[in-house]
Amino acid sequence: MGKIIAVSNQKGGVGKTTSTFNIAAGLATAGKKVLVVDMDPQGHLTRAMGCIPELNGNTIADAFSALIRIDPVDKKDIEELIIRRNDLDLIPANISLSSIDVAIVTATAREYLLREILTMIQDDYDYIIIDCLPSLGMLAINALTAADTVIVPIKAQYLDLNGFSLLKDSIDLLQHKTNKKLKIQGVFLTMYNDRLKESQETLDDTLKICEDGAVELFNTKISPSTDAAAASRRGKSIFEYKPACKVAEEYKSLVKEILAYDNLKTEGSCFA
Repeated sequence: MGKIIAVSNQKGGVGKTTSTFNIAAGLATAGKKVLVVDMDPQGHLTRAMGCIPELNGNTIADAFSALIRIDPVDKKDIEELIIRRNDLDLIPANISLSSIDVAIVTATAREYLLREILTMIQDDYDYIIIDCLPSLGMLAINALTAADTVIVPIKAQYLDLNGFSLLKDSIDLLQHKTNKKLKIQGVFLTMYNDRLKESQETLDDTLKICEDGAVELFNTKISPSTDAAAASRRGKSIFEYKPACKVAEEYKSLVKEILAYDNLKTEGSCFA
């Protein structure tokens, strides 16, 4: 069965969606079959991958709605939600997902609906990457309940460490309540500038927090980049837009670390 990774941080503005897209694209470039699931009603990931959220008639919200109504849902229903790209697949989201966060409260087994959805197609992929919204409502709880591991991007600014502390507390709780296997696979810094004292201090503080909590801090740090933003505006990953730029090399390095965590080989790809 494919591994499910949630990319999450309860603090917004940390480069989460950009990182989700480029991690997924990097895994696909390394020869893995990858599905990306947009779990944010703003649909930023959907847009970054070249789709227009407002025009997507079938989204992840449709699957949730059916399960909340206790309608039968099978693998074919989920496959019909998937947008096929050249290198990786997407289950999109749009603003209709915002109503699910309210409606799901009355649903039976409400924490497990996304797990039920993804289990139907999990065997078709090596990785399923979930882009979580920056909160801990029922949608985020569903994502973390469905996931095997969590990867946490942290902006290299001191105040952003609070978001990680809150997320870690939430994950500890969910490990006891809905997903005993859930663990933090690793943390990485975004918008890291080694010439800034604040970036270095944030790195030092993050390393201490990770050591105290027995959490891995990835060696790779993602630099501020106008190229990554420009790629997203064009519906492309950084590997499609400018594969030789610095941030592309950084995401390539991060993907190597993610693959190494799973002891997966990358022979025959540009990641070898």
